[in-house]
Amino acid sequence: MSLAPAILFYHLAAIQGHSLAQYRYARCLLQSSGSSSDPERQRAVSMLKQAADSGLTEVSAATEDSQSRFHLGICYERGLGVQRNLGEAVKCYQQSAAVGNEPAQERLRTLFNVEAAGNASQGLVPSKLSAL
Repeated sequence: MSLAPAILFYHLAAIQGHSLAQYRYARCLLQSSGSSSDPERQRAVSMLKQAADSGLTEVSAATEDSQSRFHLGICYERGLGVQRNLGEAVKCYQQSAAVGNEPAQERLRTLFNVEAAGNASQGLVPSKLSAL
């Protein structure tokens, strides 16, 4: 079964501002894109930002909003469609984690543990990442 019709309908709803469709369309773009500078990835990041910033109030939609923030964080962390920016990634993860998104909470723990291990092995004090 082809996903093309679903992707088309997500796209049509996304360009009309439907935030859940923006999130799902962005996920489709991220899964199908080639290189990290691919215009499709840039469009996906734009859709994730719109979905994350939509200010949804429904419970199921709020879950999608936290997922949008989480995936936006992944884009910033890995440089997918945007310039790599760990600070922005952490902000997105924190916003998503604050509403109970477990993958975002786990990602933050992992990032902080990696940073703490690196600092401890080099005898350094925690950096700005820890302050975020």
